[in-house]
Amino acid sequence: MLMTINPPSGCETIPIVGRKGRGVKEDIILYIILYFSEKYAILLSMENKELDHKLSELLEKKDFNALFSSLKLRSEETVKSILLTTAKLAYWRELRLNRILSIKDISFIMKTAHFNFTKRSQFTATNEMRMLRKNTTYEIAEEYFIDNMLPKKIFDVLERKIIIPERAMDCFYKDEYTGRHKIAPEHYRLYRARRLPWVIPTLEKSNEIYMLDKPNFKCTEYFYVGVFDIPYELLDEEDNPIEKYHRNYFIAMARRKHDMQELTFETEYPMFDYFDFLQYIEKWKPYEK
Repeated sequence: MLMTINPPSGCETIPIVGRKGRGVKEDIILYIILYFSEKYAILLSMENKELDHKLSELLEKKDFNALFSSLKLRSEETVKSILLTTAKLAYWRELRLNRILSIKDISFIMKTAHFNFTKRSQFTATNEMRMLRKNTTYEIAEEYFIDNMLPKKIFDVLERKIIIPERAMDCFYKDEYTGRHKIAPEHYRLYRARRLPWVIPTLEKSNEIYMLDKPNFKCTEYFYVGVFDIPYELLDEEDNPIEKYHRNYFIAMARRKHDMQELTFETEYPMFDYFDFLQYIEKWKPYEK
């Protein structure tokens, strides 16, 4: 059920995703109310390592003014964005866990919302980052991969080495039924192939990096996010509705085996809706050195 908070006069009404009586934690609703109450003062900053513990303490006390002063925020617009993103992340987390969120859950997703806003890395898909042509065949895509991405050893913003192996050519092939990447003409995915020029810029320049530890597979996956804006005049040339989105949330995934220092690029994919994108990052942990 969609609940709506009625803010003070002069402010627009904002819908909050949740269910009355249970669902998104009451604290998140109070955050939104606080935004419109204009009670927060100058916002300060604190060390990242203290953030989780401090948020938990403040949430227990419901000391919201202190809560906002603990985050690296610069404007009311920033506060608004982070609060709304927190509410959306809470929706996805509650749906996945199938339970009411705990104070620890809220602390974590607020940190993720803050990270998503402050570390966002934006690019314009022009020149060398312009998408490949809409009639790109799998032969052309493979040729581009070999000529422009092999052999490559690159470094991310945290100075970690990332290797692009030849086997990663399967990143623009995917069996939609099994979810596996199989190099075969029937599994060729044009929407992935066209975005090959975005892979290296995202791996090298993105500050928005998430991680997911997979102990059963003895590896950790890292998700590099680049927000790519495609000029509107280029969108006019597109025929496929999926390519009519001005903004793409692009993810390049690299993996590090637990006994290795370097990372290897594994795959890439775009997302076209911010709300759907948040469903992915809700499961990941912000990564900072």
